[in-house]
Amino acid sequence: MAVVLTPGQLRILQAIEAMLKNGLGDLDFVREDYTLADPGEASRVAMFDGDPGAPVEQLLGGRHKTYRHEIPLEMVPRQIEPDVAAHEIHGRIKRLVDGDRWLGGLVDDLEWSELASIPVPVSETKVLRTYAASLIAEYTL
Repeated sequence: MAVVLTPGQLRILQAIEAMLKNGLGDLDFVREDYTLADPGEASRVAMFDGDPGAPVEQLLGGRHKTYRHEIPLEMVPRQIEPDVAAHEIHGRIKRLVDGDRWLGGLVDDLEWSELASIPVPVSETKVLRTYAASLIAEYTL
């Protein structure tokens, strides 16, 4: 079953998407659905909505709820030196987040997770190197 996000949660995801698109303008940036394939010379970053889950805190009789929302990112770097490319992309994402941890006042905090390597077999003889990380947005709606 698909996660239903509130208008406030969608605004936060749109702001994160805009931050990443603007800051990673030379990369192929996609949301949710895409075909896993070798990106060639340009690296690709995919952002997924994630699931905000249940509120971690409720304030004012439940009218305001605080969420800790994990937003998954998948990186498919150019396959020439993929580890170097992935760490460079991850470093750029970390600098973007560190430059605006409150996302212009939309969130209480925005953090990044460490990078994990995920080899994906695409044929009997070829493995595509992909990498995963997350952004964690803490916000009250």
